[in-house]
Amino acid sequence: MKSYRNLTFRYLKNQKKRTLLTILGVILSIALITAIGTMMESLNHKNIEDVKKNNGHYHTQLTDITKEQLHTLQNHTRVEQIGYKVEGGMAPVLRNTYIKVEGYDNNLGDMMYLTLLEGKMPKGDNEIALEKWILQEMPHKPKVGETIVLNVQNTSEEEVLEEIFGDKRKQENKVEQITAQHFILTGILENDYVSQMRGISKGIVIPSTAEKLRENNEVRYNGFILIKEGLPIQESIQEIAQNIHVDQAQVKDNNRLLLLLRQSRDQKSNDAIDNVIVFLVSLIVIATAAVIYNAFHISVLERIRQFGILRSVGTTPKQIREIVLGEALIIALIALPLGLVSGVLAVKIVLSLLNMSQYSVLAAVEVIVTPKVLIGSAVIGVIAVILSALSPAYLAGKVSPIQAITSRQKEKRAIRKARSYRLIRRFLGIGGEMAYKNLRRSRKRFFITVFSMCIGIVIFIVFNSFVHYMFQGMHGKDAFLKDYKITQMGNDTRGYDEGDYEKLKDIPGVKTVYKDQFKSIMVTFPQDKLKEEYKKELVYRQGKVESLKGSDYFKPLQGSSFWGYDDLGLAEAKKVLLSGTADREKINQEKGVLIVQNLEIRRGKDNHAAIVQGTDLKVGEYIYIDVKEELYKEGAGLDGLQKVKIVGILDKVPLSYPYPSGNIAVISTEEVYQSLTGIHHYTGFDIEVNQDADKDTLKPKLKEIAEGVRGSSLIDYGERAEVQAQAKIAVSVLLYGFVAVIALIGALNIINTISTNLILRTREFGTLRAAGMTMDQMKGMVITEGILYGIIGTFWGSIVGTGLSYLLYRFAIEIEGMIWIFPTNPILIAGVGTIIITLLSTLVPLKRVARMNIIESIGREE
Repeated sequence: MKSYRNLTFRYLKNQKKRTLLTILGVILSIALITAIGTMMESLNHKNIEDVKKNNGHYHTQLTDITKEQLHTLQNHTRVEQIGYKVEGGMAPVLRNTYIKVEGYDNNLGDMMYLTLLEGKMPKGDNEIALEKWILQEMPHKPKVGETIVLNVQNTSEEEVLEEIFGDKRKQENKVEQITAQHFILTGILENDYVSQMRGISKGIVIPSTAEKLRENNEVRYNGFILIKEGLPIQESIQEIAQNIHVDQAQVKDNNRLLLLLRQSRDQKSNDAIDNVIVFLVSLIVIATAAVIYNAFHISVLERIRQFGILRSVGTTPKQIREIVLGEALIIALIALPLGLVSGVLAVKIVLSLLNMSQYSVLAAVEVIVTPKVLIGSAVIGVIAVILSALSPAYLAGKVSPIQAITSRQKEKRAIRKARSYRLIRRFLGIGGEMAYKNLRRSRKRFFITVFSMCIGIVIFIVFNSFVHYMFQGMHGKDAFLKDYKITQMGNDTRGYDEGDYEKLKDIPGVKTVYKDQFKSIMVTFPQDKLKEEYKKELVYRQGKVESLKGSDYFKPLQGSSFWGYDDLGLAEAKKVLLSGTADREKINQEKGVLIVQNLEIRRGKDNHAAIVQGTDLKVGEYIYIDVKEELYKEGAGLDGLQKVKIVGILDKVPLSYPYPSGNIAVISTEEVYQSLTGIHHYTGFDIEVNQDADKDTLKPKLKEIAEGVRGSSLIDYGERAEVQAQAKIAVSVLLYGFVAVIALIGALNIINTISTNLILRTREFGTLRAAGMTMDQMKGMVITEGILYGIIGTFWGSIVGTGLSYLLYRFAIEIEGMIWIFPTNPILIAGVGTIIITLLSTLVPLKRVARMNIIESIGREE
């Protein structure tokens, strides 16, 4: 042996199992960091592309500007690209169905990702491109190349929406300029489901056509801007706005895109994304360090005698430390490339498996491997390995030659009489009492073991919470979507009846039909039932919260949604029931209602979205509902309102957008709904069809029923609904795959710690057997130790994990509003899993001890 450093290679070679286990732990940890970084980069890239496609590829929009201001924008030094549009007006097609005529320049068409299904985009005057769905609503169902006549009104989209959905009493008699305009249909655009929901189709023309439609009015432009790459976006936007003298109200950012680029106006949201990433990576580093630390610490304890012999022949403490740190460095160099490759490969494999589904939302995800992720993962992994080896290396360097060779440890504490634990002995027997004493005997061993369990439990709880928030942010606010929706627009008095419902059910290929009974109402209850955060927001938005005449009930300024559910709807309600009942008979007996008091609000001046519990109402309390618009009257009180009892509280609305944005949502049975409102018709249906249904035959039949009520339409969600369902499955598999790797690392850590602790106590077990303890008693003692360790580890891990998951929640709500949920299920899974893994970890060492005779056990040197 030419150098003491060769001992490093010899030990790693001789202790193959220990070395491989340590290398595997480091590989898994580095792979996890790499995989998470790669997946985040890949998903962020995909999200950016999706936002560009759905919202447009622009950073901000400057609205209502003049031609001179537009010219200044086109020549601004900070602007990379600009597109603009001119609003030409609104053209009614059917009642509550419109075409919004807008002049797009060539740049804006590209920036807004307009997709043509047929024909071409308008190039000359009086040419137009329309969405496919609106053509089916038009009387003659025009085709490309045909001429259509639109009566274009000089009104805005906001005014039309107010006319469709707003309060009819508030509508003033307005006389709009109407222009009968002939257009040549040159192209058919892909359907926009938001347009269908609103009943307003895009009608794209060239800017000069829209300008002519507004020739008797001042022409105003909307400019869509991309800032040059490398420039600070928000700073550039503010400078541009000042240069062309526009108000902040005219600046409308593409918020979703800017948030993904960490360039939104809300700096809290930008920082929150980075905080979440740093928070999770830090936890992974701690978990990695814990696995590696335990491996090296145990390795040092196994070789105390060897280090003592080395010290006795002249090896210095520094050289001993170099041996241990050398082992760490070799393991890091071996594990590093394997961990990086494994992490990237894991992401590719997972995405490939998910992409086997034809409709997988992740099918278009490109695996983005960036130097930032690879270098960052490598640096984090190496630092974790080195830091984890420092303490064991220092411990090895402190070994005294005499102390190590004689296998004696310094006793710094006075010997005390052993304490008896009679209560434990009564319930767990002598083996249980000895197990408890073993836990207390070595504080350091106890701490290391409990810490190993805690870190696994903490990471598991936190990453489960991360998965929950990710899923809630991506899909928790998805509206209830089935294949088709028949919807009645506006406030028509006639709707669909039971006959229409039966006809829909009888159509071949229709699987399920959900009835939609809906009315906008006003809801009031005592002011002291308003939660402080929601009340604060009401004051910010409304100036103050007024009381109704002669009561402490507040005067609502925003409407509430009221639904009547049949048995299918109530079955969905039971899935999200927080308290009370959703039983049809009980609701009818009480003439009661279910409420949803989790609301989506826009916080303060930043207008940041948040999901909050708006009220503190309880099951058994009463609220008043106004179906006759009594609360619009001056000096309104509770007179004329209907008092109803809360029989159940739901987490969210099951068959619509999940979180109401005005006041609490109210749901009841069909019978109670009809009794309270006097309305017996349906406002529409949500229709789910069989996978093998012939949609070409089925859709015309659905449309025929939809057209039975004037002003109604059939919305084909089709592929979008299926993609949404597939997306939930894909995201679940992806995210819970990370949780599985986290659980594997935690399990590896526990197995490593427990099994090695038992192996190091072989001499102790031999002594106990020599004193008369049977193997069954020893097994019982060790198993009891494992259970006690599991309970203690679960207790502390649950406390710390819950606290950290709440901290993660505080970061996450700055990105996407959501509700805090106590991690009950992760705690139970982690606790039970930890105890099971601990017990399994004892099997191999106990078998090893059982095979050894007593003399061999007592004489064994570890």
